[in-house]
Amino acid sequence: MNIVCLGGGHGLARTLEAFVTLGHAPTAIVTVADNGGSTGRLRVDRDIPAIGDLRHATQALAEYSEDAAWLAHRFTLGDLAGHALGNLAILAQLEEGATLVQALRRIGEMVHIRGQVLPCTNVSVHLRAMDHGQLLMGQVAVQNRDQIGRLERLWLEPESPRGCPEALDAIAQADVITLGPGSLLTSLAPVLLVPDIAHSVGHREGIRCLHIANTTTQPGETDGLLLNEQCAILLDLIPGDQPIDVLCHRGPDLAGPGVPLGTTVSHPRVRRVLARDVAVRKHEGVGTGHDRQRLAVALKEYLETTEGALG
Repeated sequence: MNIVCLGGGHGLARTLEAFVTLGHAPTAIVTVADNGGSTGRLRVDRDIPAIGDLRHATQALAEYSEDAAWLAHRFTLGDLAGHALGNLAILAQLEEGATLVQALRRIGEMVHIRGQVLPCTNVSVHLRAMDHGQLLMGQVAVQNRDQIGRLERLWLEPESPRGCPEALDAIAQADVITLGPGSLLTSLAPVLLVPDIAHSVGHREGIRCLHIANTTTQPGETDGLLLNEQCAILLDLIPGDQPIDVLCHRGPDLAGPGVPLGTTVSHPRVRRVLARDVAVRKHEGVGTGHDRQRLAVALKEYLETTEGALG
């Protein structure tokens, strides 16, 4: 089964880890619009697409996590303070003349990943938004917005960048496409704001699309936007009439400042909602959001119930 996962950040990584746990080798199609941290500094210095989420996805796909732990090492002293070693490794490949896809393939081979990691576009794009009349410049600004509810507009600059050809090929061969979880406006939306990617997802026949919803709202970014509204925003980004399934959390109350999204969706393009216990527990001490093992159980059920319907 060919599985393609769209998104970025910790949410995408958790999905990739779950699929690897199940023995699959998914393709990750990752946002390149981040402008924070080590990635943001490298973008200013080199005018390159964001590589931090690509590095994170590569680490998540490693068959043995200890083989890839060095990718996440962050320096603490001098000019390198704050930089992730994996980011610098990818940059080194680029400076040696590799394309971004080639660089990711080489790093992936070094850490023995299952599957592949691809950028949604090879263009150095930046996220822009209009929020209640205020122009927000960059992923960090959108993530820390101080308004509640929908944005007036969200776009990439330059607008309409071409999709990565290898990513488009992966979508064309997919049986199942997952969307999220992760930051709706700053991890998942930037992938679908690449017109080629969104069109390919929206007009691909014979597949199943699964939106793995966040477990709670994300303070700043999606305050006031519960499951129904977040699904509507997502589907506004996907042209055509491609239906989606939705996997959401139903279970114990969760740690963290966000509000649970609920399990109710009313949208003509939502085919079915699977409400399952997929979240990390507060006492488990591994952060918030999705638990890899619980998510793997839910994804296994979804694939088993979906396989016979694929055509």
